[in-house]
Amino acid sequence: MGCHGCCVSLCQPGHHAQAGRLDKLPQSGQVLGLPVHIRINMVGHQLDAKLDDSCYGARLKRIRNDQLFTEDDEKPFHISSVGSFVPYFQPYQKWRSDGLNAIRDELDKDRDVIAVSLDLKSYYHFIDPLTISGKALLEALDLKLSDEEKIFTEQLARLLGKWAEGAATFGQSGGGKKAKISGGLVIGLTCSRIISNALLHRWDRLVLEKLSPIHYGRYVDDMFLVLRDTGTITNSSDLMGMIQARMGETCISQNAKNGKVWEINQGSDIQGETKISLQSDKQKLFVLQGRA
Repeated sequence: MGCHGCCVSLCQPGHHAQAGRLDKLPQSGQVLGLPVHIRINMVGHQLDAKLDDSCYGARLKRIRNDQLFTEDDEKPFHISSVGSFVPYFQPYQKWRSDGLNAIRDELDKDRDVIAVSLDLKSYYHFIDPLTISGKALLEALDLKLSDEEKIFTEQLARLLGKWAEGAATFGQSGGGKKAKISGGLVIGLTCSRIISNALLHRWDRLVLEKLSPIHYGRYVDDMFLVLRDTGTITNSSDLMGMIQARMGETCISQNAKNGKVWEINQGSDIQGETKISLQSDKQKLFVLQGRA
C-alpha cells in the first residue's frame, strides 16, 4: 500500500468491516477511487516532517544528508523511492534497541530506572477522521498549508468521515442498534498511517516536556518509556498517578466506568471526537537497580 502509484478503492464501508482489510474488498457496488499518493506527495509528507524523532513507526522515506551533500537538518521526502514508507522492521528494531540502550546506560552509571511499555486501546478504530482538517491540529504541528492543500485535506477528511459513519452503521446492522462499533480510520489506507501519527504529536511533546524521561519512543500505538526511579513507583497504579500528577488531570484521566483504562485528552479542538485510551492492564513495568 506504500507504493506511490497505488490507488485504493473505498467501497461500501460494510465490506471493509466484514473483511477487515482493503485488499479483501470486492470490486462490485459503488466504488470511489482515491489516489492516495496525491495525499502523501501533497500534504502527508509535510505532516510527517513535523513529527519528533520519538515517533518511530510509519515514517516516510527521506533523502539522507550524505545524498544531498549538505549539513541541513531538513531531509526532503524521497518522492522517487519505491514505496513511501521505511520498511517496518528497521524502525521497530531501532525503537526497541534505543530504549534498551537507554536502560543499559543508566544501569552502568549505577542509576535506578523504571522501564515501561504502554499500549493504546484499539487506537485506529476510535480516530475521528475530521480532525486532520482542524486548525488546532495544524497549529500544534506548526504547519501552514496553502489554500489548495487545505481544500484537498478537508475533502479527504469528509470522505474518510463518511466511510467511518458507514462502517459504524454496517456494524450495527450485524450486531444490533445497541452495538457500539466505531468506524475510525480505514486500516490499510496509506494516509491513515500519517494521520494516526500526526494526531499523537501533541501527546509526544507533552510526554517529553512534562515527564522529562531518560528515553521516550512511540511505535504507532506502542510506547517505550524509561524514567528515573524516585522510589515512589512500585506498580502500574503508582505510575499512572505520577503521570497524571505531572501532565494534569485534563490531559489524562482514569475512566469512571473502567479503572483499568486511562483516557488521553489533548483537547477537542485537536482530537475532535477521537478517543485515545491507555490500557493499564496491558502495561509492562520494570523497576531496575543500577550496578552496586
